[in-house]
Amino acid sequence: MLDEITMKETYVAALADKMKENKNIVILEADLMSATGTKRIFDTWPDRSVNIGIAEANMIGVAAGLATFGKVPVCSSFAAWISRRDYDQICVSICYSGLNTKLIGLDPGIAIEKNGGTHTAFEDIPLFRALPGMTIVEPSDSIQLSQAIPQIFGFAHPGLPALVSQKSPYRS
Repeated sequence: MLDEITMKETYVAALADKMKENKNIVILEADLMSATGTKRIFDTWPDRSVNIGIAEANMIGVAAGLATFGKVPVCSSFAAWISRRDYDQICVSICYSGLNTKLIGLDPGIAIEKNGGTHTAFEDIPLFRALPGMTIVEPSDSIQLSQAIPQIFGFAHPGLPALVSQKSPYRS
């Protein structure tokens, strides 16, 4: 049953399905392949997967460059980091430019309180609500997530960036 599958497994399966359909999708990770479960994707598509390392702002710059050339970058990090550390790069390099980039925020809000204040943020979604052209998708379980991933790749306007945040992959 899909409702028994973890959010991490659902995310990876849905993302792999989209990557089979679209050769332009590129995965950018901030050294969180274990947390996101994308190691399988890195093994399957090493030419379309990049571990940027613990450099989230740089990851957004790389994503903007790739999107400029028709790629569809999927960037993931903890929601607190992708919102606070990357905000200016996302605003200027992605939203202002209308680039087709997907942002995956893990553990939104206080979902990962065990890692302390640096990993939690009450303002992650409000920050993104202020960005022009941003669409926010907040699935609450694996069923919603499995339906959301195909939708964010099929927006009527392909330049819309999207933030998909998901519950902790550690406790799905």
